[in-house]
Amino acid sequence: MLTTPRKFTATNLKECEVILLDVGGTLKKGNQLLPGAVDLIQELIRLRKPYYIVSNTTEVSELQLAEELRELGLHVKDEHVFTANTATLHYCKKKEWKRVTLLGTKKQAALYNEQGLEVMPIGDSTADGIIVSQDPTLTYEALTAITRQIANGTPYIATNTDPLSFGENGPSPDTGATIGFIGVATGVEPQAVTGKPSSLLVELVAEHAEVPVRRMGMIGDQLNVDIKMAHRSGLVSALVLSGNSTHSEAESSKYRPDYIVEDVGRLIPLLS
Repeated sequence: MLTTPRKFTATNLKECEVILLDVGGTLKKGNQLLPGAVDLIQELIRLRKPYYIVSNTTEVSELQLAEELRELGLHVKDEHVFTANTATLHYCKKKEWKRVTLLGTKKQAALYNEQGLEVMPIGDSTADGIIVSQDPTLTYEALTAITRQIANGTPYIATNTDPLSFGENGPSPDTGATIGFIGVATGVEPQAVTGKPSSLLVELVAEHAEVPVRRMGMIGDQLNVDIKMAHRSGLVSALVLSGNSTHSEAESSKYRPDYIVEDVGRLIPLLS
């Protein structure tokens, strides 16, 4: 770790002591690594610059995501993976929520139950709060039950605000779309957003790495997710065009990144 003045703030990637990395569209697409991913990780290791995965996925645990990335050929430590689930569980613990209603997947419910957060049936009035996430099997019946639960005063949080997720077959509605429905129906916004672009993930990584947020950098492919989070948290930001953003969008965005490159490999010379 570099020794830097107490009030030092990184202004470029070379000065960053910790690098945060998005996954989909940045390091990989589907089950294929993107150009430069292996080389970037190797260079970060060579420079002894710690790097952390920050992902909005809620389908797998941190350990499972780390294993998936290792199987693809990336050197990633279990303890260096932070997901929207990491932040969600942290938030619920801080709020002392023991029982929650989840608008999400069965896998996600199982992950929460394993961590001691009891997931109750949708509409259960004994829940301390509601977690809204992506649910590919979402039904109007479930939306109605959640809407009534929120209208009756149960607080809710969201794992992210992504309007769309991007898969091999094209885009599909994500958590942001569900929040929009709930917001229009109830007039109530989520009490918190736990994943990107919230700064909560950044704060958790900073605490783990024992490095001030102002000395960290973010590399990702989505302007309104990765780069927005970087702006909110005061991080150096790099946008890669290997995912879901274009150069023209970046140039005109209010969340303009510090760097715009074709893929993560182009950032290697800027790290040292």
